[in-house]
Amino acid sequence: MWITKTVTIPPIVVYFYHCGNHEGGNSTMAYTTNDISYHLRENRSYYIAKSNEIIQRARYDLSTTEIKVLSYVFSLIKQTDTEDKEYIFPIQTYCKIAGIDYRNTGNYDYIKKTLKALRDKSFWLLKEDGSETTIGWLRKVTINRGSGNIRVKLDEDVCKYLQGLKGNYYQYAFIHILPMTTSQSIILYELLKSYSYNHNRVDIEIDDLRKKLNCDNKYPQFRDFKKRIDLYVKEINKYSDLDVSYEKIVKSGRKVTGITFYIKEKTNKERLTAWLNAEDRLDNKSQIEGQLNLFDYDEEL
Repeated sequence: MWITKTVTIPPIVVYFYHCGNHEGGNSTMAYTTNDISYHLRENRSYYIAKSNEIIQRARYDLSTTEIKVLSYVFSLIKQTDTEDKEYIFPIQTYCKIAGIDYRNTGNYDYIKKTLKALRDKSFWLLKEDGSETTIGWLRKVTINRGSGNIRVKLDEDVCKYLQGLKGNYYQYAFIHILPMTTSQSIILYELLKSYSYNHNRVDIEIDDLRKKLNCDNKYPQFRDFKKRIDLYVKEINKYSDLDVSYEKIVKSGRKVTGITFYIKEKTNKERLTAWLNAEDRLDNKSQIEGQLNLFDYDEEL
C-alpha cells in the first residue's frame, strides 16, 4: 500500500524521470503508476511545510530516526487538514521510502519505540512576548501488528505550525533529509532553509548554534566543533537543494564568537545531482552493502 497525496512531483524530478505528475501527465512515462520505483520517488518527493517559528524559536532534542519518522508524517499533511486529522501509513511503506530493511523485525520494534518516545516528548517554543510554552509532537499513536498499519494524530498545539500555513513558512522535499546521518545536519538544514527565501546569509552566535544543535556540552574547543559543522554542511550540500558555506566571526581577540552562513538555492542541474546522490544513498548503497537498519542512523558520529 502506497500513500497518495495530491502533489506535483518537482520539475527537476520530472525532467530526469520524464514521469509527469502522479495524476497522469502527457509526457513519456519512465515508470508506470503501478511501478514500485515510481511510488518510491513520488512519496520521497512529498513536501514538508513548517512555520519558521518551529525551527527559529524552538529547540528540541530528537534522534535522527525520530526526526525522519516525524518528518514522514509531516509529509502526509495537506494544508486543508484540521487538527483532528488521523494520518495512516504502513510501516513497510515507510521503511522502503527510507531505504531501510522492512523485513527486519527489529526495525518494526524500533519504529514502535520511536513513536512512543515522540508521543512522550515535548519542546519549548519562545513566543513573541518573550514567554516560553511547551508543545508536544504526537497526541495518539496506534499500531496494528497484523496489518502493519500505523495511525497517528498530531498534538493539537503543534498543528498550527504545520497546517493551514499562509506565510512565514519554509518547505522542502522529504528526500533532502532522508540520507542525512545526523540529526544536527537536518536541524541545521531546516534552520538555514527557513532563512533562505529572503536571506543569502545569516549570522548565528556560537553559543546559540551549540544550543540549537544540542551540542552545549560537546566539543568545547572550536576546532572540534568546526569538524562537526563541516560534516553537517557537507551532507546539506550533497543531498539538499541548498548550497551552503560559512566563515568564522572573530570579535574578541582570537575567540570565535559566531558563524556567518552563506545560503544559495541550487540550480535545477545542481538539484538533480543532489537528488541522485540521495537516491544512490537510499537505494544503491543498500543493494551493495545490505539494507540499512534504523540503528545505522542513530549512532553517535
